[in-house]
Amino acid sequence: MTTVRRLEFSLIQQLRGAIRDETIHRPQTATVIEIGLSRIRVRASNGSVLNDVPVIGSLSDLSVNSTVFLLWDEASRPTALISPVSDVTDALPTEVFDPSQYFTKVEIARMLDGKADAGTVYTLYPHNVWRIQSGLTAQYSYSALDLDQALAEAEAGDLIMLPPISIRGDHAMVAQVRLRGWSREMTKLTGKITGADQASIENLTISRAANNSSELYAVRGPDTGTLNIKGCDITVSQAGSGRAEAVYTDQGGNVVVWDSDLYASSVGGQGYGVVSAVGKIYLRHSRCIGSTDRMLVV
Repeated sequence: MTTVRRLEFSLIQQLRGAIRDETIHRPQTATVIEIGLSRIRVRASNGSVLNDVPVIGSLSDLSVNSTVFLLWDEASRPTALISPVSDVTDALPTEVFDPSQYFTKVEIARMLDGKADAGTVYTLYPHNVWRIQSGLTAQYSYSALDLDQALAEAEAGDLIMLPPISIRGDHAMVAQVRLRGWSREMTKLTGKITGADQASIENLTISRAANNSSELYAVRGPDTGTLNIKGCDITVSQAGSGRAEAVYTDQGGNVVVWDSDLYASSVGGQGYGVVSAVGKIYLRHSRCIGSTDRMLVV
């Protein structure tokens, strides 16, 4: 009996450690309350106020009510990471950081999708796009053009990691290449994405907005084969009379949506979560909402 109890206690301790790794060290957003000479005061997304938080990036890029991302070290101390927008002209920040200081090995392994040693210390620019093949293959800047370059140079099986950043512009996926964000809250694309066979879009937000009479969509299915969407928020808001759709297929390929939220609305037109003209769209454990209807099959 004593042995069983000790085993149960050991398992409980391991479970508690796993829960701690998955919660305390998980990145989250925060709002800047006050800016000091070298540190800031923020309100985290859970409502707690944190004082004297150091910053990765330039304080001159911040203002009160700006959004930053909190990274936690192993001692549960936060550091704020400034997220630039892809079309800014400022030079890249010169700071580098070791992600192992802020993420558990489990989280690093998840981000790198097992393509690199979770215990390896990488010297990374925090706002860069990373292309991973077997280990870190290449780093790119954070602009829309750099993301296009990373996609153009990607090979089948590559993983492209996007930083906590908002990137504008339209992008075309590459067959058998995965595009992954840090989280839905931290990585955002605002252009339309065209799919490719066996490509995957994961763990990010795609958000589009317009006020006109044109059709507005976020993700277009591939010519052939299947595009996978996993763990994403996709929102399309049309303030004009144009039709809005989160995901649509019109080229013959299919789309499979896993564990994602799709929403499309149009003030003066029709809004559908998914529109299937040619090809099929499969929803797996996903929520799909449209201002007109969930889906339209043309």
